[in-house]
Amino acid sequence: MKTVKDLCVAVGKYTAGGVQKQSYKKIGVEITEEKDGKLTSYILLDRFVSLAGFPNFSEKINSTSVLVSKFDNSNDSPAPYGEVDDYNLNQKNDGEAF
Repeated sequence: MKTVKDLCVAVGKYTAGGVQKQSYKKIGVEITEEKDGKLTSYILLDRFVSLAGFPNFSEKINSTSVLVSKFDNSNDSPAPYGEVDDYNLNQKNDGEAF
């Protein structure tokens, strides 16, 4: 199995250099496995995850959805989100969300 994406949820907003940005918490990974010539993708969430506990940044009243972003994962380099598992928007994001 190969980890291909980090799954992250926005947990806060901050301003840096006059630009509003978001910080992210890593909540899991997307992994792929090749079996019998077929590539299968799986989502593996961390056990601590309680999706109801994440803030609602959609500005919609009573939103029932949580937006999960997928960031490129590189096993060759240290995680770009640092010691507190935070990403910020100036990290590369392939724009995928589900």
